[in-house]
Amino acid sequence: MRSARVWPALLVCALAPVALGCTATTSATATATTSAPCARGALHWIRVTKETELLAVSPVVEVAKGGGKVRFAFSPVRSVNPAVEVNDASVSDGRVFAALARRLDVDASFLRKPSSQQPQAGSEVDFLGAAGRFVEARGAKVVRASFTVDCPAATPVHGSMTAYYGSSGASLKCGTDPGTAGGKEAWIQEAYDLTCGRSQGRT
Repeated sequence: MRSARVWPALLVCALAPVALGCTATTSATATATTSAPCARGALHWIRVTKETELLAVSPVVEVAKGGGKVRFAFSPVRSVNPAVEVNDASVSDGRVFAALARRLDVDASFLRKPSSQQPQAGSEVDFLGAAGRFVEARGAKVVRASFTVDCPAATPVHGSMTAYYGSSGASLKCGTDPGTAGGKEAWIQEAYDLTCGRSQGRT
């Protein structure tokens, strides 16, 4: 886990004995020297993976033939909250996200988008005459990465991070298991098992 942020120089000085003659300038210099040894060290990616994770599913909806447009509401399954974990406070979250953004050729603010800001209010689907029991699912493409940061005259710092990389959606028909219909992505199977599978007594 990340260590606490460095206190402002003024507060550090206020806690020091008056006899030390502490000033904002000298305290800031000391802080930068003692607690930011890795701030400019080279960052090396060890592993970067991308996988879609299920965020929300709708209840099963019965659609009659010729039913036309149907609106689905979503219930949350899990959240994705971009974050950095590193055991040296001098390695900032912003620097790590910026480095990953360069690697993936996207904007850093896009990678930091939490799942709470992703659209899940509802979805309207036109079934064009199809009938049956249907479910809608929403997922987030998630990047998980591990890295090291070089530190002068010290052991490299290790860290990990989670980042958002986009969204996905799926329409599922109960009775057609995605595992046997070419939909082998784990998040789609999870959505089916949580809704259609449960309603049909699957374990």
